[in-house]
Amino acid sequence: MRPLAALPVALLAGACATASPTYLARVNGETIAGKELRREFARSHYALEKILGDEADVRRYLERLVDRRLFVQEAYRIGLEESPEVRDAVRRFRSQKLAEALLRDEIDERAAPADAEVQAVHEALGDPLEVRQVVVATREEAGGIRARAAAGEDLERIARERSIAPSARQGGMIVVSWGGDEAYEEHVFRLAPGELSPVFRSRLGWEVARLERRRPAERPALEKVAGKIRQILERRRRAGLEEELYGSLWAKHEARLLDCAPTPESLEKAASPEAAAPCATWRGGMATAADLAARLKPERARAAGAEWPAIRKALVEDLVNRAVLALEAEARGYASRPEIAEKVQAHQDDLVESRLYRDVVTARIEVGEAEAKAFFEARRSEFVEDARLELAQIVVETPEAAVEAERRVRSGEPFAEVAAALSIDPRTSEEGGRVGEVERRLLKDEFAPLGRLGEGEVSAPIRSRDGYHLVKILSIVPERPLAWEEAGEAARARALDERKKAEMERWVSRLRGAARIEVNDAGIRAYARERTELLRSEQAEVERAKAPGPGS
Repeated sequence: MRPLAALPVALLAGACATASPTYLARVNGETIAGKELRREFARSHYALEKILGDEADVRRYLERLVDRRLFVQEAYRIGLEESPEVRDAVRRFRSQKLAEALLRDEIDERAAPADAEVQAVHEALGDPLEVRQVVVATREEAGGIRARAAAGEDLERIARERSIAPSARQGGMIVVSWGGDEAYEEHVFRLAPGELSPVFRSRLGWEVARLERRRPAERPALEKVAGKIRQILERRRRAGLEEELYGSLWAKHEARLLDCAPTPESLEKAASPEAAAPCATWRGGMATAADLAARLKPERARAAGAEWPAIRKALVEDLVNRAVLALEAEARGYASRPEIAEKVQAHQDDLVESRLYRDVVTARIEVGEAEAKAFFEARRSEFVEDARLELAQIVVETPEAAVEAERRVRSGEPFAEVAAALSIDPRTSEEGGRVGEVERRLLKDEFAPLGRLGEGEVSAPIRSRDGYHLVKILSIVPERPLAWEEAGEAARARALDERKKAEMERWVSRLRGAARIEVNDAGIRAYARERTELLRSEQAEVERAKAPGPGS
């Protein structure tokens, strides 16, 4: 089987370049373009990938990407993509991406409500309802309770004695409004005060409810509740669409549930390789107790008790849902979509690179006690317990209040008294502003200057998202050198990391020495200009959006 990475990336994912067709480098004939470079940049910068544009940054991350590509190519040369661990992981990832894509098309694109629907719900919003409910496990029991209540028995007493809902402690009394359980909107909202509902199924079980009274309330403005209404409508529509989709896919792929692991105690035995008890089947596949056990920690299964059958059913249904989604997406040709092929390829590359590093490059590297001790002795100054600062603070809302707080403290008024009088921080103001001890290394950003203050000193006002802070250093526990007995494990870990890093660099040097690496300087300059122009354009768009409109 030819590994995915051995194919030109352009064949896997269409064009790999950005708007410019120019490539940035070739590694043993394999092209690196802007898309791969931005992905490498995003590995360490996450959402900030768009700022990549400076030519020096482009070259720096291109060097890193070349090294990674050499490692990936070496991993494929060795054949690590054929290991069962990698193949299973790629298969699971591929199925996941196929399922996600199908859900986006079938659910996400259809679940969002229109503005008119949101407005219609807002116009129909009624008063909150005071309702007394009794929830039980079966329809028959609920029917008997309704008959007793209709004959005049005290529904509050019945709720306290028989209801399995949390409201039993309040005699079944709850307050409901639109947006909760849809069953209430169907069976309770139209009742007159004092009227009993029919028996109905809610999220809690089988219910009987009586409307006690309506609470008159002013309808909130649309702009205040539109977001919540939209969210609820979308959630409900999504649930309906998912039920419809899964129902059709279960039927199409002939999926069915089977009895397996009837008790938590039986799960471990049913999941053994020898037993491999099936929990569900579909055309061409099955989910076994081993699959179920992989989704559930044994202690959670044992703690499930009477809820185990419901938990097991839900987990197995989820396994089937994922499987039939992937099967359907495969049948519809989703696997050939460039964005999916590209993600699967990138994931497989990451896996084989990780395996090469773990199982080949660093597999035999160890650090004994003598080497760890030598490392510790050579770097004693780096193994210290950080200084701890005990802090107190006054937090106020405005710069004017900060000036007043600072004036009172500088004039000699006790810091604790000013904190009690002015600080808006409820956690510390009652204790004279005392925050507690903080390690010096944790004082970052706007609070970093605190680490340079001495005991008893008070900072100038510091602005943060919470307000303006005046901070006093109550005491300082100085840093303390650590003994070998305290730092031995950390020293061993750092020594091991350095050995691994050195071995990694040796491998990179060897692979580079044997590789054909072509760096396209013209392409790099063009790409850097393109990204810089894009960034400027985006910044200009932001500034235009901030600018006041005519007449404002």
